[in-house]
Amino acid sequence: GISGKTAWKISLKLRELAEQRQVICITHLSQIASMADTHFMIHKEAVNGRTVTNISRLDDNESINELARLLGTDGVSDSALGSAKNMRKEALEAKQNRLSGEVKAR
Repeated sequence: GISGKTAWKISLKLRELAEQRQVICITHLSQIASMADTHFMIHKEAVNGRTVTNISRLDDNESINELARLLGTDGVSDSALGSAKNMRKEALEAKQNRLSGEVKAR
């Protein structure tokens, strides 16, 4: 396990890698997931005694809801949604700062 601050720094490093390469990252850490350009949901279910895996691309609202879910309670509360929106906003700002030559680490 790593702390939120460390997860954020890892997300910044992954973003740097993504400038030159394709990065596919499976994570349950919202700090890392918030930095992604595209989000996918991987969902497994049992169908007729077999496990079936489905992958679907999430739109912006679905991404925010999934980030809120990763923040960790039984349901998605208004405060978790607010935190997810803020985290996504900070990630987008970090990307823009990186593109403009400013790297802001926490």
